Amino acid sequence: MRTVYVPALDREVSTIGIGCASLGSRISATTGLLALERAFDAGVAWYDIAPSYGDGDAESIVGRFAGSRRKAIVISTKVGISPPKRTLVSTIAKPIARSIAAALPASRKIARRLRPLAVKTGMSAGLIETSLAASLRRLRTDYIDVLALHDPTVEEVCDPDILTSLRRTVDHGHVRALSVTGSLDVVLKASTYSNTFQLVQVKNDPFSRNVEGLRAVLPSQMTIVSFGIFGHEGHLKKVTSQLKRNEDLRRDLHSLGYDQASPHEAAKAFLLDYAFASNAAGVTLASMYTRSHLAENTSHAAKPVNPALLPFASRGDWLMDR
Repeated sequence: MRTVYVPALDREVSTIGIGCASLGSRISATTGLLALERAFDAGVAWYDIAPSYGDGDAESIVGRFAGSRRKAIVISTKVGISPPKRTLVSTIAKPIARSIAAALPASRKIARRLRPLAVKTGMSAGLIETSLAASLRRLRTDYIDVLALHDPTVEEVCDPDILTSLRRTVDHGHVRALSVTGSLDVVLKASTYSNTFQLVQVKNDPFSRNVEGLRAVLPSQMTIVSFGIFGHEGHLKKVTSQLKRNEDLRRDLHSLGYDQASPHEAAKAFLLDYAFASNAAGVTLASMYTRSHLAENTSHAAKPVNPALLPFASRGDWLMDR
């Protein structure tokens, strides 16, 4: 596994992390625990969660997994979006909905619409304190490696009371490093307004190329965590479509070593490699809950990065008509 150095934690970590957004909702606790163990055995050290993930169950599942592995892994959780309220009906319906979604993948969109919604909470010093205490309890640990503000506003990342409260969590030893995850403008503001944050987390793909833009302006010691390479916008479908239609793109991608039998497979390999190449000094999150996804993602994470992918990704001809 290729590793990167995270200055804020003073340690090497795997360049790939596992995103736990569906852990406890679409992915059952039993299946999820096995997947987390497989990821750990494959060298994955970064586990990204939030109180709202998995309909509020993800942190508890990661807490069960961490156990004796706690010092060997990095737990990154968040504050700012609360778990949905539990009802008897939602508790009973969850395993039924999970079984239907597994049998009928086309039903997943409907299932997502029917799930109870997490609640975006106005950020405050009091919320940070109570949310952190609840996360520590669910995770069965006395410290969080990385605590991130979850989709804050520009005003919130500049609020002196919020920043003071965050720094206090570090001073008290409950948190090792601070981060912010959100839109590009919020992340930029947070990273330039004060020195409170040592990490930022942002969506990244060839259509936005957020990490490339951030790396040009952020201090070198700030670590970027990226996510969403396939995304809900159908990035894989978009790239596959362009490769099918554009012979020049297929030829040029082939010259970079992507000689897969189908445009779909070539697009998938390209997207994965772009994610790691564009964030070569940071951590890239991926969902890896099947053996095949884990093997595929970790094999790409282990490869040396290919810097030639960055100018290829910025080509205007294949970004058109998306």
